[in-house]
Amino acid sequence: MPREQLPRDLVGDILCLLPLKSLARFRAVCKEWNTIWEDKSFTNHYLSRTRPQFMVATRD
Repeated sequence: MPREQLPRDLVGDILCLLPLKSLARFRAVCKEWNTIWEDKSFTNHYLSRTRPQFMVATRD
């Protein structure tokens, strides 16, 4: 019986909900997930969905 797979874009949407540290670890799960991680469109999608983090620098 063939294995059912989720559409790749759905997997990408789900992965975008994870924190960056978890995403870095998920690469080791399987080759396909590593391929998703390395895809530039996934990176852009992830960055567009995450909350921006700001760094404030002050000079005295």
